[in-house]
Amino acid sequence: MKQNTLKKEFVNTLIWENARISNDFIFGKVMQDAALCKELLQIILPDLTIDHIEYKALLIYSFLIKENIIKN
Repeated sequence: MKQNTLKKEFVNTLIWENARISNDFIFGKVMQDAALCKELLQIILPDLTIDHIEYKALLIYSFLIKENIIKN
């Protein structure tokens, strides 16, 4: 049993060590953090000056209702 656990931990470590921004989970987490999001956008769009990142809670709320994740 212990060997199985070690094997799973090793595989999980390899997955995270090789995770890149193209990974949906990683991308989503970066986009949720305003500082990281701004930094990534500045790298992608170096000629654009980004003053701040603004999240539109209403859009997220509307999406959650539309997808029946929450009730209105």
